[in-house]
Amino acid sequence: MKLKPKITIADHFSDLEDPRIERTKRHKLIDIITITICAVICNADGWTEIEMYGKSKYKWFKKFLELPHGIPSDDTFARVFSRLNPEQLLNDFKDLIKSEYRQSEDERGRSETRYCQILTNINQEIDPNGEWKNLNSIAYVDYLRTEKGKTTLERRYFITSLNAQYHQSIGKAIRKHWCIENQLHWVLDVSFNEDASRIRKEKIMLLKI
Repeated sequence: MKLKPKITIADHFSDLEDPRIERTKRHKLIDIITITICAVICNADGWTEIEMYGKSKYKWFKKFLELPHGIPSDDTFARVFSRLNPEQLLNDFKDLIKSEYRQSEDERGRSETRYCQILTNINQEIDPNGEWKNLNSIAYVDYLRTEKGKTTLERRYFITSLNAQYHQSIGKAIRKHWCIENQLHWVLDVSFNEDASRIRKEKIMLLKI
């Protein structure tokens, strides 16, 4: 018998034990988890921002979540997550994400480390109307660079039709895209001397006038 693939957040967290007393439950556990994951993907920082994100996307969440009492409060998010089994939560989350890709490089006095995280099987939650054809995964890459004693961190987001099992291919494709951008900037700087362009400086002066 072929097992049914896990295609939604609810599928991945279906075995997560809810520690709350039945009569005190106002919000479904999967609603709380789904809103939290989507909010964090969109850079929500803290329970208050997660609540605000949920309220701003209420109509969208209502299309696939029950939300019997609306969006939970920030206190509810914090209280529920503090009582969940951390090991079980982590295992389910790893099952959902599936992959992390890390690569480091050192060249010409510059050190760069890239961390790629991939969230897969999210098309029903992120794009329920099918506006992005064949959307299967969202990836983000953190670029940690150190050059001349200065360290910077940059994050970029990508969407792809590939699943997390192709995490290395996704990571390499992102790296190739980044290299092309760098080469184009290098050509502009060297061939056209863009950084020191007199025309560019004159245009800036005209704008100031």
